Amino acid sequence: MTTTDLTTSVPYGEVTDRNGRLYRTGETDRDIRGRPRWTMALFPWTGMPGISSSEYAFTSAGDTLHEAHLWSSGHIFRLMGVWVFFQAAVAFPAGRLRESGRLPARYAMFLGALGTVIGCLSLTYAPHVAVAYFGFGMFSGIGAGLVHATCVNMVGKWYPERKGGKTGLVNGGFAYGSVPFGKDMGFAGGIVATAMSLKAIVNGTGRGVIRWVSDRFGRRDTLIVVCLVLGTAQFGVLVSGQTGSMPFFLFCSMVSGFGGGAVLPLFAAMTADCFGENNNASDYGMVYSPKLVSGLVGSGMGAVVVGARDYGGAFLAGSIGIASAFLALFLKAPGRPKARGIAPNPQPLGEEMA
Repeated sequence: MTTTDLTTSVPYGEVTDRNGRLYRTGETDRDIRGRPRWTMALFPWTGMPGISSSEYAFTSAGDTLHEAHLWSSGHIFRLMGVWVFFQAAVAFPAGRLRESGRLPARYAMFLGALGTVIGCLSLTYAPHVAVAYFGFGMFSGIGAGLVHATCVNMVGKWYPERKGGKTGLVNGGFAYGSVPFGKDMGFAGGIVATAMSLKAIVNGTGRGVIRWVSDRFGRRDTLIVVCLVLGTAQFGVLVSGQTGSMPFFLFCSMVSGFGGGAVLPLFAAMTADCFGENNNASDYGMVYSPKLVSGLVGSGMGAVVVGARDYGGAFLAGSIGIASAFLALFLKAPGRPKARGIAPNPQPLGEEMA
């Protein structure tokens, strides 16, 4: 490990560990930004709810879009798929631009807000569905991706020692907004609305809680439990709908929201744990980018499965979370020696100092 002293109005040092990670020491939060550090978690958190409705409330607006514009269900599914594609695709290039300094956070947030507004206007006034593909699918997707990438990575850099709980708090702003499945199973509108609200609350708060838990019990073990819970909850929601059990439906909906909200924040923390903070924006962007596959394939396949095999097939397909829990057993941080290969120190530190 090397240390470099730099002369500035506010003295600080730079420490580089053996993995090339760079740390600045000697400064306070007010020396750097002129405000308390907690504001750098509050500001990103306030930006996240502004983009959440584009993804999580879109499905519940499907009937409204169909009645207002006479768009087919296929177009509405594909609109969401295009949005997810661009939202995920912009994560890596946005991270590289942020790290190089060519895209400051304030400009990224402004462009993200502009894209979100264009998306909302496109859904409202689009004369043809093609306009909605460009306005909502592309511009709103890119805008949401810029906001998401900026907010999540910013709070992680300001809280490197507690990135689990703080990043989870910011991610909690990006919560679910709809559970359209309940209506088709015959539950009353009030019950469906209750399920939506509970799932949104649990999804948002669960992100912060699960990251706090992972800080203490380990990322991999927490991820395994979350994937198991998420996969099992899908079966519970299906059974509750088939049997008409309202309390069980509400419970399973909450559990599903908890599991779904916990996965992405865990990925963000594991990325920083494994690859450090120096290039975390582009590293997490690379990890997040495979979501674009679900945008192109997942949304369309969901419609096909539901139409072909009813919701039973869709929820069984969604329960691949159980398989993900099994794959998580093999996760290992790259570059770290195996536990069996670590030789004990023949002269412990206590004996050297004695």
